[in-house]
Amino acid sequence: MEPTEKRRKTDNETTGNGISNKKLPISNDDGRDSEENHRSPQNEIERRDIGAGNEQLPVCERGVECSETDLIHFAEFWHPTKSEEEENSKNEGESHEEDECEVVELPCHELAATQQVFEEYSDSEADNDGDENSNTLKKIQDEQSKADNFGSQLARDDTVLSRGPSIVKCYSLLSESERRELIRRAFEMKDLLKKELDKTLGVIEEKNKELRRVHSQLERGQLMVDGEKEALDKDDLCYFPLFAEREYKEGSAAQMHFRLAESQFYRLVDTTDKYRVTKVEYVVNPVLIRRFQKARQKLKNTRGEKMSYPVLAFHGTKEANIHSICKTGFRVPGEANFEHATDTGFYGRGVYFSEYPSYSVSYIRGASRLLLCQVLPGNVYRCTNLIHGEPLEVGHDSHTSPDGKELVIFNSHHILPSYVVHYGEAIGDFTYETTDT
Repeated sequence: MEPTEKRRKTDNETTGNGISNKKLPISNDDGRDSEENHRSPQNEIERRDIGAGNEQLPVCERGVECSETDLIHFAEFWHPTKSEEEENSKNEGESHEEDECEVVELPCHELAATQQVFEEYSDSEADNDGDENSNTLKKIQDEQSKADNFGSQLARDDTVLSRGPSIVKCYSLLSESERRELIRRAFEMKDLLKKELDKTLGVIEEKNKELRRVHSQLERGQLMVDGEKEALDKDDLCYFPLFAEREYKEGSAAQMHFRLAESQFYRLVDTTDKYRVTKVEYVVNPVLIRRFQKARQKLKNTRGEKMSYPVLAFHGTKEANIHSICKTGFRVPGEANFEHATDTGFYGRGVYFSEYPSYSVSYIRGASRLLLCQVLPGNVYRCTNLIHGEPLEVGHDSHTSPDGKELVIFNSHHILPSYVVHYGEAIGDFTYETTDT
């Protein structure tokens, strides 16, 4: 027996009596063929437009279950609707069912009955065609009205941040027009946020440039108080009185110098000493500044950069000596007119400093001013015991006491008087002084 070849219903055969035995497609029970035949052209266009844009975006892993409310998320991922997923699932089922379904050939005598049923179904469907088109048009108009209202609501918002929370519904519950408007707004917000971010980064960069400029000036000693440049040009010794100010003035050289001297005093003062800084005099002596910078460069060449940085240290002396020291600089043992005020030096024959103001105050009981100087320790020799009046240890640039609180400098060029710190006993609450400057 020859195997009967299975053919699809779309094939045509002519029977022996001349009647065309045309295999008609069998309609599914749920009427999908009718639905596909009468689908609104407007909906088809919208679906193609949406699909064309969505193909360029990766699909969100959560799909229609996504509960994200961030608009940028919808601009970066495609979210298929529930109806689209159901339709894709149905289409896959139809294709699978069609491939596996066995084709049944209808005998000639059943053709008339089949045609009669199909014609009755077609007539009935034709009668409802006008109503369906009318309902479809009305639905499109309603969705367009919703989209206009939705867009108007978004347009009323003033800022990017206020536009985001206006969409509070879950994406899967939005209509197609709302989804399109949501995605459009998401891209619009993304571009606007990028512009705002670029503008903010520009402002930050300008601030950073100004900060780098100030730091550069500080490193080169070019951040100047009013009148400092004129003093440097004339090689004149000048004192610039500085006081505490309640207002913070960004880039103020006067505030920077005052706070530097004040913080150095408070940082290491003995907590049992109740002192308060009342005034700072910024000392500018062009001759001593150039001499100090030259000595620092020489130390850098011989010891390296790490050992060429100065430290701030206090020196206690009679108030009558302060002006002459600021004018001509310090004198070390061996130089003309040098004399020790107390002894020959416990840790060497040099000029004594301390980073701890209480150490220096102990040498000048009853006084109210300390010198705060920049000194170059270089390579420091730490003493282990008293070495009265001994010269500088070979291979070193300075000495320090065993506890590290006293520093002995042997080269006057390694000392630069920078500030005169006025202090007094701390009584009551601090009050700002009223000044004309």
